[in-house]
This record gives sequence, C-alpha cells and structure tokens, in this order.
Amino acid sequence: METPESIPHGNDFGARRVVKIALQIAGSVCVLGLLMYLVEPRSILQALSEADRGNIYLAAALSIPGVGLSIVVWWLLLRTIQPKIPFWSASGAVMAGYSLALVTPARVGEPGARIYYHRTLGKARLLGAFAVQGIYRTALYFVGGVVALLFAVNEGILESEIWIPVAAGAAIGGLFFFAAGIFPSRVVSTMARIPLLGRVLPSLDFVNNISRATTIWLFVASAARYLISLSQFSLLLIATGVPADFSTQMSGAGFVFFIKSFVPNLFFTDLGIREGTVAFFFQSLGDVAPEAVAAALGLFGINAVLPALAGLPVLLFHPEARNKLISQEPD
Repeated sequence: METPESIPHGNDFGARRVVKIALQIAGSVCVLGLLMYLVEPRSILQALSEADRGNIYLAAALSIPGVGLSIVVWWLLLRTIQPKIPFWSASGAVMAGYSLALVTPARVGEPGARIYYHRTLGKARLLGAFAVQGIYRTALYFVGGVVALLFAVNEGILESEIWIPVAAGAAIGGLFFFAAGIFPSRVVSTMARIPLLGRVLPSLDFVNNISRATTIWLFVASAARYLISLSQFSLLLIATGVPADFSTQMSGAGFVFFIKSFVPNLFFTDLGIREGTVAFFFQSLGDVAPEAVAAALGLFGINAVLPALAGLPVLLFHPEARNKLISQEPD
C-alpha cells in the first residue's frame, strides 16, 4: 500500500505541473484559433442555432446509457482489486471524474478523482485499472478506424496513397490491443522481462483476477459504449445538416475517435482535435465545415459538459462518511 511519502510532492513537482498545464492550454488555444481562422465562428454558431432540436435531444438522451456503461466497465475492473466493492461507489468515482476531467488538461482529473475516491485500494493499482480500461477502448477505436478508413478510401473521401498504410498500421495496433485485452496476465508476464518495468508491474497484479467472463463483459460494455458515441455523432451530423448518408456519418465518427486515440492527448479537454478532424474528413462533401464542427462541439457538450455537471454534486459533496470502502483493505 502506498504512503503519502511515496507520492511526488514539493515546489518542483508543482511548478512542473503548472508549466505542463499552461502549455496544454496554450496548445488548445492555438489549435482552436487556427480552426476559427479557417472556419468562420459565426457560421458555426449559425449551424448550432439552426440545428434540429429533436436529434440533439435524442443524442443527449443517449449519454445516460453511455455514462452507465462507463460505470459498469470501471466497476468490473474494481472488482478485480476489491471483489466486494458496491456499484454505487464506482458510480460516484466515475461521475466525479467527469467533472474534474472537464477542467484539467489531457483529462488528468478523471483518474485523479477515481484515485481519491478509492484511495485505500492503492494509487498504483487504480492507475493500472484505468490503463487497462483504456486498452479495451483503444482496441475498439483502432478497429473502428480501420473500417472507417477503408470505407472513406473506397468512396474517395480520403486519398488511398496516404491512408491505406495508416489503415494497415491501425489493423496491427488493433490486434495488439485486442490481444492485450483478452490475455492481460500474459502481457504483464511478458513485460516483467523488461528490467525498467520491474517497479511498475507489482501494481498490475490484479490482472490475474480478470476472468474470461469479466473480459467478455468488459469488451461488450466497451463496445456498446463506443456504438452509442458513434450514434450520437451521427445524430448531431444530421441535426446540423451535414449532407452525408448514414454510412458516411458513421465512418466520419469512427475516423474522429481513431485519430483521437493515437494523437498525443496534450490539449485542454481535447478541444480542437475533434473539430479539426471532422472538418478535414467531410471537406470532400463541399463547404460543410461549419456544420461538421458544430456537430463536434455538440458531442463535446453532450459527452463532456453534461456528465461533468451531473457529477459536480458528487465532487463537491463527497460522501466519505458513507463510503464503507474507504475503511476496507483489498483482499
């Protein structure tokens, strides 16, 4: 179990963190500034104001099962560390994480909130669980990216000379992440042969508790969450009036999530990456950049801002006195 002395602290650590945050905010501002230079902000606001409210409300309603599935994934992983952990406790940690993720660069507040909420389980183990969660999500993003790229190249939306090699690399990456998700204990045992990882691997001992049934449920819940996100993006593209059929909409959404999965997560709340990627993808359909960017901003509002507001009471009024897990040690 970790002690306060094992966690980095001091003025030097704080100064580095402040500099990193400042650089990330500056990077996000620069990307957004470039995007606003290329796409007139007034056109984006007009697209948002004229968007179909019915599709927006439907996309927003889908965020409820989407958040629920995120909680299920986190709960399943926590049960490999502490089998008796209640579902409501995982819910509080995830909701608080949404709130902190919104106001921290690169969403570092999300794992931070979860670590605070379940801190007696060990910071290193919780970070490991958060990383394992990302393996299942990234595997799906890569597979979805391959499908999106092949469709876009076949339809002439993207140039084959550039994106076919990217699709091949994404396929290899997808296979790697799928293998890591199916056989996590074997991956950890293989990593144990690397001397530099010796201090990290003990915190991943919980992966030995991930049963085959748990692995299946992790993939199912992660896939359902991914499909909901794709559907939300498609609904928002329809709402803002992007003239694309369903296949092109889903392909564009898959392309956006794929790009986000391997572009370094350096920007403040990912702003700029989503919007720039969707504008690039749909440029072949004509002058639809304002509508496409408006849809991307709508997705940010629905999947980032709304859950953050819903999690704010949990973050402000952390029920520590009622959280029995705080006083428990992992088995």
